[in-house]
Amino acid sequence: MAYTAAALFVPAIAMMFVAAVVGWDGTPDFESAGQAGLYLSLFALVFSFDITGNVDFAIAATMTLGCTTAVLALVMAFRVNFVRWLLAVVGFVAVGYYGYGVIDLASGGAAEYALLPGATLLFWLVPTVVVMLPPVGRAMRRNGQQNVAGAFGPGYGPGH
Repeated sequence: MAYTAAALFVPAIAMMFVAAVVGWDGTPDFESAGQAGLYLSLFALVFSFDITGNVDFAIAATMTLGCTTAVLALVMAFRVNFVRWLLAVVGFVAVGYYGYGVIDLASGGAAEYALLPGATLLFWLVPTVVVMLPPVGRAMRRNGQQNVAGAFGPGYGPGH
């Protein structure tokens, strides 16, 4: 279950890198709804123009979010228990931002461009919820080795 929870972050990580590459030149192409949706999937794009006046902050924040999540998911695959809570915090930040972004797009009259940011929201929501489930916590605490007799129950297995 720990490996599955770590692997569920892969679509969100991939979406971060794809959105950053599409938005790299800083000029949105709103002729194509797909490219516009990817541009609008940049993390912190809503606040980018207030901070730097251009899209550079959003691209840097998107790459930082993607790289940080990739490293944490890789470490979580090695069953380091506290990392799952770090991933949950990072996931909550991403879910909060993308939830705000989708609501902002829908209420601003640009609902047709909210499809890919909405998909990005789901890419973050699902692994964030899964990483906090109790079975993932139990899987993180197990050492991964189980003796053969214990796998079959008491009185069963080799030699019985």
